[in-house]
Amino acid sequence: MKEQVTGGIKVEAGHKFHADFPAPKLGEHLWIMMAMFRVTPTNQAFHLDLENLLTIEGPGCFLCERTFAEARNEACKGEL
Repeated sequence: MKEQVTGGIKVEAGHKFHADFPAPKLGEHLWIMMAMFRVTPTNQAFHLDLENLLTIEGPGCFLCERTFAEARNEACKGEL
């Protein structure tokens, strides 16, 4: 897949940048992982790669904001 530049950020999966996602069913968790990168906003494009990756956290539920360990056996009480 060709790399795309979106808003100054080079991303391999540019078609997923700010993509919509289907709403989960009632009570269903939307498990996500978060990656934090150190960036310096400039007019030039930059890569989100291992050189500036600070941490990867998760999984956690995007809707109820609880960790997998806290909420895996319970229905989600969050909403979009």
